[in-house]
Amino acid sequence: FQDGPEEQGEQEQGDEEAAEAVAPGPVLLGLDRYALAEESLADGLARLVNGGDKEADWSEAAAAAPSPSAAELIRAAAAHGLVAH
Repeated sequence: FQDGPEEQGEQEQGDEEAAEAVAPGPVLLGLDRYALAEESLADGLARLVNGGDKEADWSEAAAAAPSPSAAELIRAAAAHGLVAH
């Protein structure tokens, strides 16, 4: 993939010499690999979010938690199938 010049809008269409004199932009290599990895990650995260048991009741586990912060953590994890940092 080759990126074009940043200021393409400033050139006039009839000015062919100026268009030829402008050096092409930098050649970008390896971006396809990163784009594919990003799409694969998004697909995997979507499968994780949609794959959880939506009907599970975690209220007993939250009530039996040893501390209020542990109970809050259980409720937060039960409400959301995936937390990404």
